[in-house]
Amino acid sequence: MSITIHIMTAALSQGDAIGNYILSLNGMLRDWGVRVELYADFPNPAYPLQHQHSSQYHPTGNDILWFHYSIYSDNVHWITRSPDFVILDSHGICPPHLFAGYDEQMEELCRKGEQFLPALAQHSDLAIAHTRFVADGLRGMGFRTIRTLPLVVDTARFTGVGDPAWEPLLSKLDYLLFVGRVVPQKNLGRSLDLFAALLRRRPGIKYIIVGGRHLPRYAEELEIQAARLGIGEDVVFSGPISEPHTLTSFFRHARFYLCLSEWESFCVPLAESLHFGTPVLGWEVPPIPETMGPGGVVLKGDNEAMAAQIDALWEDPARYRQLQARGQAHVATFTDSGLRAGVLKLLREIAEG
Repeated sequence: MSITIHIMTAALSQGDAIGNYILSLNGMLRDWGVRVELYADFPNPAYPLQHQHSSQYHPTGNDILWFHYSIYSDNVHWITRSPDFVILDSHGICPPHLFAGYDEQMEELCRKGEQFLPALAQHSDLAIAHTRFVADGLRGMGFRTIRTLPLVVDTARFTGVGDPAWEPLLSKLDYLLFVGRVVPQKNLGRSLDLFAALLRRRPGIKYIIVGGRHLPRYAEELEIQAARLGIGEDVVFSGPISEPHTLTSFFRHARFYLCLSEWESFCVPLAESLHFGTPVLGWEVPPIPETMGPGGVVLKGDNEAMAAQIDALWEDPARYRQLQARGQAHVATFTDSGLRAGVLKLLREIAEG
């Protein structure tokens, strides 16, 4: 009897971490001759894989339901009533207070997601985490069988070719870089404070923030803060950029990638930055140190102390080259081959069990 793996999530988007991960999963499972069906509560015609609405899932009791959980959606109730072998693949849930005052709907969905998750422990046959931080959280909620798999970072889309429109400018700048959603979770206000302290030590540097204005009021607050700090001319809000050749230029010419997020479950841009040999500056908020590994530096203390730490590293080429080499080696953890080995082992465990 053949087994079908039913992959389900709230929504499918190409380019985000979950969407890219599911693309990789689907490809390797089909390579092995496994039948795969995809479902979402919010189907997306632009997503490159065919998928159906979650209501079209028909469990048999002999298949696998592989559910990707990062926020509340109505299809989560399939976990509680499906007779199939249930895998809960946890991508972490953003703390709801980080949307307070900016997006009431997301705040409510994250709150419901947090509240619902512990109850899923008794209905899940196996849970998957992509960092020790997430695994520890699941364990504390009562999930019994937990496996950690690498999250694939799609560095293959970067061919090494940069953007000729940006290369001449970026190659001449000394700058810190951020890539991602401009939302409170990323704690960009604190990053601006730190950058202002660093700018006093290193006049002429820039801070480039690449990301969409998902929450316009929050983005406006950041611009006002930059003006108040007197760094408005030194902070560049580029807007969203998704083209690989343009991102290539931004990543590879950056001096450092700066990540002071209040919360993360993995943070793909950290690995992308290391891929280009750009060290990461983060702080001790899990799982940032885990994701950046030996290619990053943990910043400590207040803004002045962190600025001094960065300034010293800027003047230490030997240490900088060491971070580059170690970071690029560390990124090999997040490849298709690593995921293939982990998933194959996982499926064998399920079959033997």
